[in-house]
Amino acid sequence: MSININPDTTSVSITAASNTITVVDTANNVNVSTSQPITSVVTVAIPGPQGAAGTIPSTGSFVVTSSFNSFTGSYNTGSFSGSFTGTLTGTSSIALTASFAQGYVLNSSTSSFVTNTQTGSFLTNSQTSSFVLNSNTSSFVTNTQTGSFAGTGSVVFTGNQVITGSARGNTTPLTISSNTASVDLSTGNFFTLQLVSGSNTYINPSNILPGQTSIVTISTTGSATVSFPSSVKQPSGSAYVPTTTTGIDILTLASMDSNTVYVVAVKNLI
Repeated sequence: MSININPDTTSVSITAASNTITVVDTANNVNVSTSQPITSVVTVAIPGPQGAAGTIPSTGSFVVTSSFNSFTGSYNTGSFSGSFTGTLTGTSSIALTASFAQGYVLNSSTSSFVTNTQTGSFLTNSQTSSFVLNSNTSSFVTNTQTGSFAGTGSVVFTGNQVITGSARGNTTPLTISSNTASVDLSTGNFFTLQLVSGSNTYINPSNILPGQTSIVTISTTGSATVSFPSSVKQPSGSAYVPTTTTGIDILTLASMDSNTVYVVAVKNLI
């Protein structure tokens, strides 16, 4: 005879004093009582539904609807369409090559998060060049910066800029070739020029940029003269004439567009 033990219809009781196990199946009116010899080891097994161990697929979609607390394997491709409400503590490699709904991509080679869709905020793991994307204003702010920051190329800022400390630019010496000193205004804002005694120097600004102010410091000597192209405008009746002795003159160049430079001079600084 066999009895199927069902938690809803079957009860099992153990009487330790008499070493007796009693099984009562009320639905089928079955009552079985048995005694077992006393042994030094009693093993009680409670079987339950079991199946083969499952695995996480390496391709396809992975949907997270609650917290995701630990990950001990690797997950290489696919997409995350849910959200993290817990912590991600990986003990193996994680390389996400597909989309992530909150706008993050984990770079497995640098162990840092980089923005994917700029729909949320992120914080890089690197503490040497750490940036935070503000999801409310879509702007980058420096999170941690303890040293100097060097970069190349052009940077365009939109909005007001506040600088604590001094701001300076490189100083470029101008050379005279065939009596012409070419001033490339795209290379900086501060220039120096040594005139040649008894000679005229044609000062020719190029690459004029709107909204730019530049300064040319001129070292004068003897009877040197200068001239300008028609794109350079000077005060009427007060065109610049270099100091006739050895000294320093300063020309201030301002441009409002890419075609015209306005020049005023301060002479004989001693």
